[in-house]
Amino acid sequence: MSKSDKITMECPECKAAQEMIVWQEINIGTDPELKEALFNWQINIFTCNACGLKAQLPAALLYHDPGRRFCVQYYPADILGNEEFYTLFDSKGELIDKTGLSGCEEYGREPHKVFDMAEMLRYIVFREVAFEKRS
Repeated sequence: MSKSDKITMECPECKAAQEMIVWQEINIGTDPELKEALFNWQINIFTCNACGLKAQLPAALLYHDPGRRFCVQYYPADILGNEEFYTLFDSKGELIDKTGLSGCEEYGREPHKVFDMAEMLRYIVFREVAFEKRS
């Protein structure tokens, strides 16, 4: 199941406030249309209705493909400068607390981690092609 929240965001350029949806998790098994939105850069992208500014939100996003049995977790690169972020992982870079991944099967308990949204998209394509070649 995909997870999102509705938030009110202020435009960093013109300061106009507007509501938008921030996605934390995309499950293309239950919401396949979100994959197209992700690849069209419509997920977690702020577009100001007043001045037209477009900006990517610094929000983590988990992509879950149950059909191909993989998960990939995007974290904004700026989070690498946050010491608290590292407390979430053990010395091998694996999540210590996996309760937030309760909707994922065993293969999803340790999602592939990326720190660039374009890299997330490339990884998804890689996994899809690899799956199709081996199926």
